[in-house]
Amino acid sequence: TTWDRVDILPLCRDIMTPVLGFEPPPPPVNPMSLAEPGLFMSMVEKAGFTDIEQSTSTYPFVFGSDSEFQFKIATLLLKDKINEFGDEGWAKAREAFEANKHKYVEFDSEGVMLMPANTFRMTVAVKK
Repeated sequence: TTWDRVDILPLCRDIMTPVLGFEPPPPPVNPMSLAEPGLFMSMVEKAGFTDIEQSTSTYPFVFGSDSEFQFKIATLLLKDKINEFGDEGWAKAREAFEANKHKYVEFDSEGVMLMPANTFRMTVAVKK
């Protein structure tokens, strides 16, 4: 399984840019590293696999309806770095989250925040 879209990553970038004062680099372990069209397929083919089938599905992330919980989940991967900037860093992170979350999430009628557009690709192949 590889990811084609994980909207928490650009949201994290949007949160960290004002905290750091510059756009952060991609994460060291990047789930999007195999998202380039054809990249993973070519790796599977070169490795000698046949009967290759791929399917794409969405996997929504649900953040609940409590705004504090939503913020904590959205910044979970960023917590240690934001802590380095103290209260000012957290204030900037909160402001950036509020300003940018609507680019990536939807809210249902009960206030549940949902990140609906995450997509992954399942690859099944045979090695003879």
